[in-house]
Amino acid sequence: MISEIFLFFDIPEDFAFGLVVSRIRRSVFYLMQISPCSEAERDQLKHMYNVLESMRTPPQEARSRNELHNHLKNHPFLATLMQIGEPHDNPYADDQVNRQIALLMHLFECRGAEDYAAFLAFRKCVIESKATLLTLPILLDLTALEIQLRLRRSENSYPQTGLLVPFFAPVKLRNQSEMARANNQHKQLIYDSPSLELYASHSTNENAETINETVGCDSKVALTTEQQRRRFQRRLNGAQRAYYACEAAVVAGIHTALPSEINMFLQHAAPYLLSGEMSKIQPDTACNLLILFLALIGVSNPANIILVNKLTKIDVELEKGGSYLVYEFRSDSGFVRASLQLPANLLKTAEPKTHDPRVHYIAGESLSIVLPYPATFLLNTLLRGIPSNRRHLNTLSELCHITDSKYTHWLNEILRCSGLHIKGITKRAIEKSFQQYARESVPETYFRFLSGQLCVQNHYVSVSIFTLSQTITSAWREFCVEAGLHWRNANIYEAGELAVSHRHYTEIGSKITLRQEVLNAIFHGLINGLIGSAKDCINLTAFYLYIRVASTVGLRPTKMPFPTIENMNWEFGCFTVADKSVRSKNELRLIILPRRLVELITLWRRCAETFSMSNNAPVPTHLLMHWDEKWVHFDRAVVNGKLARLTNESIINHSFRHTAAQRYLQSSPDFKQSLLDMLLNHSRAGVSVFNRFAQSSPAQLILLQQQLLDSVEHEYAEFDEAIHKSLTQLAGGKNAVI
Repeated sequence: MISEIFLFFDIPEDFAFGLVVSRIRRSVFYLMQISPCSEAERDQLKHMYNVLESMRTPPQEARSRNELHNHLKNHPFLATLMQIGEPHDNPYADDQVNRQIALLMHLFECRGAEDYAAFLAFRKCVIESKATLLTLPILLDLTALEIQLRLRRSENSYPQTGLLVPFFAPVKLRNQSEMARANNQHKQLIYDSPSLELYASHSTNENAETINETVGCDSKVALTTEQQRRRFQRRLNGAQRAYYACEAAVVAGIHTALPSEINMFLQHAAPYLLSGEMSKIQPDTACNLLILFLALIGVSNPANIILVNKLTKIDVELEKGGSYLVYEFRSDSGFVRASLQLPANLLKTAEPKTHDPRVHYIAGESLSIVLPYPATFLLNTLLRGIPSNRRHLNTLSELCHITDSKYTHWLNEILRCSGLHIKGITKRAIEKSFQQYARESVPETYFRFLSGQLCVQNHYVSVSIFTLSQTITSAWREFCVEAGLHWRNANIYEAGELAVSHRHYTEIGSKITLRQEVLNAIFHGLINGLIGSAKDCINLTAFYLYIRVASTVGLRPTKMPFPTIENMNWEFGCFTVADKSVRSKNELRLIILPRRLVELITLWRRCAETFSMSNNAPVPTHLLMHWDEKWVHFDRAVVNGKLARLTNESIINHSFRHTAAQRYLQSSPDFKQSLLDMLLNHSRAGVSVFNRFAQSSPAQLILLQQQLLDSVEHEYAEFDEAIHKSLTQLAGGKNAVI
């Protein structure tokens, strides 16, 4: 329970708890009276209070700000509480200390334990000024909102309270200025109409840690009257609820055209395309169709892509970060080959101190993907009608004199003539058809590389250009067959291009993903060291298990990556842990382990408990820990230090989460995007992928995830067996003394 109290109030593990016991006890007492918590949470608070009531310590004077310098920003609630005097025995005495603690607990209930600005304002307005703002009975009776109103009324008498008033409200989503300071902003267009755009926005820092998730809406018309603004706000609220419901429900909730509807569209737009009579397609139709097919593949703003003739004699250096359609065209033979060259390094992400291609995958600046059928034939038809002096360094819209409005008018006219508009099929429904069709079979990150609108998983995934091209091309072929577009001798050239692109060190994406050879070398080094003492065996096997868990389930690097034993379910092989900054202190992540790892951790716990007894030490309180004269957590300093000594390379523990994503993409026999989201605990607009399985039993959900993990576990069987053998020997008494 003490460890839970430390976690609840964000108290550092090395802090002398006796200095703050009486203040924490009084804080919990007041929190039980003012917090609108559930019955289970209230029982937890009562349990905390009973434990604290049994601990009696000498009175401790209030500490000065200088004495608490190390905790002011890292642990602001603790530092603020220590600046309040020692509470007396009577918790209902209406004295200054009790008032300050009660008001502080209202602030804690609203802001949590880590809001430095809130607790700084409290110190200035309450502790330093020693102002008597409200009596204790009033503080225990009012809600946070009522206290906020009372403080606002007292600003005339106590002007300094104006600093504190804004903090007596729950933490809100970060505003636009805070989002603008994020390293990366990921936007996904959800809905587009003549009057508004709806998009999902996700802001992350360089370590892919989420700063904010929201659904936004931009009006395309001027909101000049109050009535228009109210109507727009109602539409925004409704759209946010609808998107949340869609993400929480089934994948097919987003409306897009089916392959059969694409076939119906093409029957009216270009029947010769379906029959294979490419020469009969007119150049202007070919241009519209080429733009459409580029949009279908996922290219953003295809009309503005720049054509580059590789056979031209004009030597021009291409601008970095541009989107190009690079081609070779021979008018005499009618042969054309083309590829899309797109920027790939669009994220500000954490990088290793030294770029060694033997250790980390090296992320390239751009990617090149073969232009697939039938886009190559359409490009051929288009280029034949364009003078040679205009085929280089011009956009598609400049070549064909086609604007976005003309393209949209053409597409909408086809929808009207085909009758698809009656079914609600729109321009966006047509253009997103392939991405929806391949949503589960093609990783979202691959499509995001093509569109240039990267998502959070682009931080983690390092993929070779060959794999990306092969995966998208394979799914595209299936889609074309479903849509009635049959391949005719187009795959020979594409296969050749794919073979050429299958070169070493042509990856894009994550910069800190470890190569599998490096991970294997780390495991070999750990296993080779198991011939030492029991202490060495305990620590080496614990570190091995930490890496195995982190690189399998995508464990986030935190101060306490593993939970207490109470949060582990041994029967189902899963645990819950708070592994990221959240707005609710009760929000935990569910992590499901492969069955083999559950067996090894169970055996390690047995050895660790025996080791603790032989050294007159308490057993490790958390699932996996490291022994250094006491049990310590696998925090960043411990892990990174052990990696540096073991490998002599600049490897950080955050790489293991990236490696988990990479392993699933490379090893899973049947890729599913939703399962990758589940593995990495990624949400969309605040909706976890677990919401989609809300009607399933926990046992079914755990079995689904364990089947996924077990399918990629075979490569570590030899290492796991060596660890199992060593722990079995240690548990049996061999090598059991330091």
